Amino acid sequence: MVGRDYRFEISKSVPKCMKPFVLKLRPFYESYVGWYYSLKITRMIPRFWFKIRHGNTRRYALFTDHPIAFESPDHKFPYGTANDNSRNKAFNRSFYRIAKEFGYARPYEILDLGCAGGGLVRTFISDGHNALGLEGSDYCKKRGKFEWGVIPNNLFTCDVTKPFTIKAAGQYACFDMITAWEHLEHIHQRDLSQLLDNIKNHLCGIFVCSISHISDVHGGFELHQTVKPIEWWDELFTQHGFTKRNDILEKFNGNFVRAEPNSSFRVFEYYPRVGKK
Repeated sequence: MVGRDYRFEISKSVPKCMKPFVLKLRPFYESYVGWYYSLKITRMIPRFWFKIRHGNTRRYALFTDHPIAFESPDHKFPYGTANDNSRNKAFNRSFYRIAKEFGYARPYEILDLGCAGGGLVRTFISDGHNALGLEGSDYCKKRGKFEWGVIPNNLFTCDVTKPFTIKAAGQYACFDMITAWEHLEHIHQRDLSQLLDNIKNHLCGIFVCSISHISDVHGGFELHQTVKPIEWWDELFTQHGFTKRNDILEKFNGNFVRAEPNSSFRVFEYYPRVGKK
């Protein structure tokens, strides 16, 4: 264990006010046993601290027969999941302005599909709202990576191309906004219909997404299963009952969570005919 910079490990996971105390444990790190247990403690601190500050956030329950997307190339070679923990506070602020304009009730409810490290979910919770993330691979969950070790009750693994149900306080959850950043193209074309049905079953507002239009090969796996022009995606969403809202798209002023080259941004609106289930 010699040569490892524990201060860097601590700086990523411990609140600023507690760093001086934790750094005093440095001599204990020199033994393997000391390193093992003190590192476990430092990883528990952010979870404990976050729970104190945001312990009243809504608890969600996920019901699915497919907790992991075993057939997905992203599970077999979790390149994005292992590296992405995207967030953008400017996006959050833009959404809050839009939500206020359209009269959404606070706290807002947000669902992030393909959430990877869960960074976006954590920022919404930190702002006092209710948020949940779904990820097809269990790579981060097994390792407690990124935000999975901090907000485990708000991040779940799930194959979003199979039927699933989300409930909160015993009632079917209906989200003000569902997001998917560089996610839709990872879904095979034959599974998109079920994915859009899942979105409609949980949406009472807007769906915001970015879609890549180029191939993406890693480890011998083609991760982008559906590479189509943006006009094809517009038609697909329209056929499934969504309404494209370019006016809302403009209100984000280009503040999005992901901004990859050769990607397009879209906002679609959907409200269930009979309100919340």
